[in-house]
Amino acid sequence: MSEFMAMQEEQGVAVPEEKLFNLSAIMLATFLGGPIAGGYLIYSNYVMLGAPERGKQVIFYAVLIMYGLIGSMLFLPDATVDKLPNFLIPWVSAAVAYFIAKNLQGELLTEHAEAGGQFYTRWRAVWVSLVCVLVTILLLVPLVLFL
Repeated sequence: MSEFMAMQEEQGVAVPEEKLFNLSAIMLATFLGGPIAGGYLIYSNYVMLGAPERGKQVIFYAVLIMYGLIGSMLFLPDATVDKLPNFLIPWVSAAVAYFIAKNLQGELLTEHAEAGGQFYTRWRAVWVSLVCVLVTILLLVPLVLFL
């Protein structure tokens, strides 16, 4: 136990027991695993904070955004898609996820950190991203088969 956490316990300040994902982990997960990965981390934070219904809304919108991105790429002319840099969509997605997460959970994450709460490592976000890539592929199968 850190010295800071021990001092807070002595003063009667409750240290949060749950671990959360910070904004940089959400951004990294979105960059590597797409909108579903970032959405899942935001969802996970909401579940740990006792607001699973808000988390379910985030997952719903993350799946919609993922389908929108993939659908728009399928319907754009090949010449347009070929001109887009490969890194553009992941970077833009990660930046958007960062600002959404900051808007939705920024204050909660700051309060969590100030109270001595812990955060998951970015490696955990990487693993979540890999799983979400597999989920994204599974969600794409119906889209590709029926178009």
